[in-house]
Amino acid sequence: PGQMERDGEVEWRPVRIHQLEAVVSTQSTGELDTVQRVRDQKPRYTLDHIVKERYPTFPDAVKDLDDALSLVFLFSTMPRQGRIQTGIINKCRVLAVEFMHYIVAARCIKKVFVSIKGFYIQAEVEGNDITWIMPHQFTTPPPTNIDFKVMLSFLELYTTLLGFVNFKLFSNLNLIYPPKALEEVFSEKSRVYFGDDIYRERLESLNIKLAEVPKDDDDDEIDEELLMGDETLESLAASRKEEGEFKSLFKDCKFFLSREIPREIVVLVIRSLGGEVSWDSDSGVASTYEESDEGITHHIVDRPSQSHQFLSRCYIQPQWVFDPVLCVDTTASS
Repeated sequence: PGQMERDGEVEWRPVRIHQLEAVVSTQSTGELDTVQRVRDQKPRYTLDHIVKERYPTFPDAVKDLDDALSLVFLFSTMPRQGRIQTGIINKCRVLAVEFMHYIVAARCIKKVFVSIKGFYIQAEVEGNDITWIMPHQFTTPPPTNIDFKVMLSFLELYTTLLGFVNFKLFSNLNLIYPPKALEEVFSEKSRVYFGDDIYRERLESLNIKLAEVPKDDDDDEIDEELLMGDETLESLAASRKEEGEFKSLFKDCKFFLSREIPREIVVLVIRSLGGEVSWDSDSGVASTYEESDEGITHHIVDRPSQSHQFLSRCYIQPQWVFDPVLCVDTTASS
């Protein structure tokens, strides 16, 4: 069985028949081989055509990313030994990492707010403000009073949507999709990061450069500024100047993270605003410099005392990274 479509709709009858057969085989025979064989023969279907019908243009899909990102990021932190299948969690994790790489490459982050629910993040994607929640990096058991069937139905649609959106966003930035590392050590590995564990961890660290699609020098691009008037050019230049200053907020800063810091969100904010960041090589892969580096300007810690301190750097808490983002962005917009 392949794709089951009829008149632009998904044919659910074979899926329901398969579910009944699987249940009957489990209850009646009790043979594990038979049950596994029936499960492996589950009819396959896709939701690609539904996404295309619901979002006829790319801007329409981008405007509806808020709920999709929140749900995908939520399921990416689910425990892998529970009620949710591991393949679903891994897929959500892959899509979440890909979108965060786009945020870093495009430097489009605008606001970050820390709450008890997680990290509220707002980014400007293709001219639209997208807000979603990134849960805290600790695993909690799923509650038993929630109907996960409904959530999984929405998740199936949102993962398909986010896959299309990630591909288009990477194409607009001239980046290879699925993302691949730029380092020479990985040049021989022409596979995505979902295969090798170390390669996957390096991409999940958000601290590597991504490979780009080779550009064609013969392509001629039209300069849109030539079609604008003088007043429009002045306002455009002023807005671009403010935007450039905000995107380079941490340009001359070199950060080092202690092991107790929530690394993923801090790295996302720092790299999105032009800063450099690293950590101890024993606590994670993709560290670019050690703690003893004399060029470090800020050392982020979250403990009462530090055994050894360097006089050439400032010791700050993680909140210091988030507060300037809100202050600078609010001042620029006002």
